[in-house]
Amino acid sequence: MSGDVITVEELATVEHRLRTAMGRAFRAETASRERDPHHLGLSSVGTCTRRAAYALAKTPVSDRPPVREARQANLGTWEHAGLLPRLSEQLPGSRVESKVRLRAAGLELVGSIDLDDLDGVVDLKTVGEHRLAAVRRLWRPFYHNRVQVSSYALARLQMGRPVRWVAYLYMDRASGAEEVVVEPFTNALALEVIDRVTLLRALSADPDRAPRDERGPGLSLSCDECPWLKRCWGPDAEPSVVGPQAVSTDPEIIAALADYDDARARASQAEADKKWALARLNRAAYGTYGPYRYGRKRDIEETDRAAAEQRLVDLGEPVPKKKKRGAVDIKVVSRVPQPGEGKP
Repeated sequence: MSGDVITVEELATVEHRLRTAMGRAFRAETASRERDPHHLGLSSVGTCTRRAAYALAKTPVSDRPPVREARQANLGTWEHAGLLPRLSEQLPGSRVESKVRLRAAGLELVGSIDLDDLDGVVDLKTVGEHRLAAVRRLWRPFYHNRVQVSSYALARLQMGRPVRWVAYLYMDRASGAEEVVVEPFTNALALEVIDRVTLLRALSADPDRAPRDERGPGLSLSCDECPWLKRCWGPDAEPSVVGPQAVSTDPEIIAALADYDDARARASQAEADKKWALARLNRAAYGTYGPYRYGRKRDIEETDRAAAEQRLVDLGEPVPKKKKRGAVDIKVVSRVPQPGEGKP
């Protein structure tokens, strides 16, 4: 133990140095895994259709996204590196990061199976708590996960190694909680992969007309990081900035208004449904019931705005005010045509 007394300023300097180093470490890891944007591997088969079409078409990139810290993605990568070899030790005959090559629609796409088991394919997906809850609720893999893992299985089958099943190992990257979904590898799954690759190949002939699967900058991390952001959303598109989604024609505006009205109606019904459920749970003890855990988070303190304002008035002080933008006001002012109405 040193006899020197460390000052508050020196402690703050050490804190800043460590925080800065953490950010640089994550960015360095992200940079080490950067790929050619035109590379389309099996892990990307289920991603945004237009982005995949741009990659296949070798479309010149319009953006150079900055290297992000990508902490969640990097933590997931490190968890893969640590867990998969240990998991393989518990499954004799399995292999980690097994290379495969898929041939479909005149293309050859390569990838690596996370865990290549004796008669099946296992893929580890590190997710947040809300995504894990969604898997448990729906009890099926997400579409892009299914296409990706099925493409590994089909590639392995083409290499002469039968596949009986595919498994999706979803794990909460924070807690380690997992959910495993297993399904048979069928002709239908194989055809789904072939259809997807065939579609991407066809759309690559005119990738600007390929459908977008994401909602644009500021609403989609995939868009924020896309090397074709401006090409896709226009010259004013900037990562994390909402704006290019704006529409101008009457049909587009009507469609957006209809989407908002529909979402508002579903939200109102959902709020009513939640109140109804809570009313029935009013006397239930906290605990675990079937697949659900029922409890309550810790109480928090918040500012009593009415009391604070009254206190200022009592002291003869002006109550601080600020302008707040008015809420969006959308009303249905005429009957909404039903799908197919008016057509012969």
